[in-house]
Formats: sequence, C-alpha cells, structure tokens
Amino acid sequence: MSALALHVRVLRRAQRVLPAGLAAVALLPPPAGRWESSPLSRLRLARGSSRRGGLGLRLAPNVATALIAGGLEWLRQQRGNDTEAARYGDWQVLGTGQDLYWTRSASGALALLLDARQASAWLLWQEPEAAAWRCC
Repeated sequence: MSALALHVRVLRRAQRVLPAGLAAVALLPPPAGRWESSPLSRLRLARGSSRRGGLGLRLAPNVATALIAGGLEWLRQQRGNDTEAARYGDWQVLGTGQDLYWTRSASGALALLLDARQASAWLLWQEPEAAAWRCC
C-alpha cells in the first residue's frame, strides 16, 4: 500500500470517530518533543489502560472559522446524532482564553482536543489489553 493510500485510509477512519459537526481534511505530523509537555498532557482518560496513541488532524476551514467565532456554544450546537463507535460527553474549555476545547467518549477510551487558533484536532485513545481500537 502506498504512503498516500495509507494516509487517506487513516484519515477516513479517524473521521468516523469524530463527533458530529467536525470535519478533518488532513493528518498532522506528530508534535515535536514529548506528549507530556503538550496541551494533550492535561487530558484525563480512563485508568488502567495499557496502550495509548494520538493522531493529529487538520480541521476543515469552515469548521475552524465557526469554532473561532462561536467557541463552546458552537460546539454544543453540533451534537447531532453521534451514532459512531464513540459517543462523546459535553465539550469543555481547557484553560482560559486559549481557544482549546476537549471532550471524551463515554467509555473514557477516546478524547478529542480542539485548538481553534491552530485549526487542529488531536484524537487520543487508550486501549485495554484485551481490546484494540484499530486505526488502519
């Protein structure tokens, strides 16, 4: 499988687990440095998980614009009908005045961090040893 085909496949799989109203147009390279020093380190996922992963996504321009303009209120209006594998809880602001928003799945296995100013989304997951969320 070519690198481009793999890229497209991973992006499509990631889009399937995004909450309603969000659209991604590209994958982002992993952050330079360690996850522990990034805003992602603030998120709390389920305990007792052994496998972790993260995937950066570039938000569609119209989503990024709406997120900057409407913030938390816009996100809450996008609830829609989340019939995907992961149902998410309420959106929350991460920090103050940073345009960072996050939510996690009801199971706690998936979390999503949105950075409105960077037009990016970071999908994080933790897997119990017995079950695996397959990205590709």
